[in-house]
Amino acid sequence: FDLNEKYTALFLKDIDKYTQLYGRDNVELKLKFVLNSKLQDAIKDKSESKLNDLLTTTDKYVKEDPEGKKIYYRITYLGETKQWNKQAEAIEDYVKKNNYKNISFLNGLCWKYKLLNFKEKFKTSTFFPV
Repeated sequence: FDLNEKYTALFLKDIDKYTQLYGRDNVELKLKFVLNSKLQDAIKDKSESKLNDLLTTTDKYVKEDPEGKKIYYRITYLGETKQWNKQAEAIEDYVKKNNYKNISFLNGLCWKYKLLNFKEKFKTSTFFPV
C-alpha cells in the first residue's frame, strides 16, 4: 500500500517497532516499496536532490548491502534520465568495486544498449566499447 510523505516519515521513524510487530520480511518489503517510490519521484522530476535523499535513506535503513542498492539506484536514475555518459561511468565504477558481482544486472544493461544502438553515447566508456 502507498503512503503519503507524512506516513512514510512515520514508518521510517518507527521501523524497528514495525519490525517487531510485523516481522523483518514484511517491513523490508514495505521499505523496498518506499525506496522504489523515492526513485520514481527522483526520475520523474529529474531531481538529483531527490536521488541524494534516496541514497541517504538507503544508508540509514537498509541493513543488507546498502552500497549495492545505492549503486543500482544511481545507475537506474542516470539511465532513466538519459545521462548516458554518467551512467556508463557509474557502471564502470561498480565493476571496478564489485568485480562483476551482479552479472545479470550488467548483462541486462549491455543488452539494452546493444538493442538501442547507443554507440555514439559512449565515446569515453571502456565498459561499453565502441
